[in-house]
Amino acid sequence: MKTSSRSTLPGVPTEAITARFLAERSDFDHKLRGIMLFYAHSGLRYLVLLSGIMAVGYAAYGAAKGIPYDKKMRILASAFAGTVDLNVLLGIALIMTRPFYAQLGGHIAMMLPAAIVAHIVPAVMKRRPMNERTYMPHIVATVVALGLVAAGIMAIGRPIVG
Repeated sequence: MKTSSRSTLPGVPTEAITARFLAERSDFDHKLRGIMLFYAHSGLRYLVLLSGIMAVGYAAYGAAKGIPYDKKMRILASAFAGTVDLNVLLGIALIMTRPFYAQLGGHIAMMLPAAIVAHIVPAVMKRRPMNERTYMPHIVATVVALGLVAAGIMAIGRPIVG
């Protein structure tokens, strides 16, 4: 008769040991997913800030030099709005996996308007005739959105950069 290489505890069925192991592993996997979401959400803020600064910089350069409105501005504004959207999506997933605390209310109250503001100007500019499109609305809206993002980061007691 062959003996099993897997040892069991005296009086404890193998199924109970397996069920406990799977439950502990599931709990570990859940915590790991929460940690990964947290670091993804936290780290993506650098891309949000970078894309916002690039959009403001290009818009300021275009406005100062009198360059006609072009496709690059639309792409930069869309990249900024997209990174903000992705971060909001990660934030929603993060809220579902981690405990809620009071400062998150202020964080959410700042980040949702930031996402809305990030979308307003690209949507309006898309509907305007090409000769009526300007850079100044991008400068104003992106600076406002970046200000809301910075306030939202500080609302949870984290540094904007670092």
